[in-house]
Amino acid sequence: MPAINHQVDSPNPEVTLSAIHIPDEADLGTGTFTTVLAPNALKARKAIASIILNPPVFQISSTVNPNGDVIVLLGAADGSDPSDRKTFLLSRVPGAIKLADTHEIRVSFIRWNITGAFFDNALMASAKTMD
Repeated sequence: MPAINHQVDSPNPEVTLSAIHIPDEADLGTGTFTTVLAPNALKARKAIASIILNPPVFQISSTVNPNGDVIVLLGAADGSDPSDRKTFLLSRVPGAIKLADTHEIRVSFIRWNITGAFFDNALMASAKTMD
């Protein structure tokens, strides 16, 4: 089956790109979700949300909270609970993240399970799930 590639440019002032790549349209639960944060977005000290959805069958979102938690939800866009939810952590080391730069968050998922998240190609630590 063909792949699905879709992107939304500048969905909000803090996000310059939200993109989804699903290698096989017959398996919507496997792929990658990429969010590119605008320069200085992390200086805003507010929640930054990025989402791709195709109601009612698919939805993925990532939210960067001011405390450095990145919450990712994956599931159907039909009002049901997410099939998976994970929390990842941005570095809390002062100066480790150059706030003025553009940053990329990439989330991988397999069979409706979130398997990892990367910040500028570095694997992010996961926190205890919110379930």
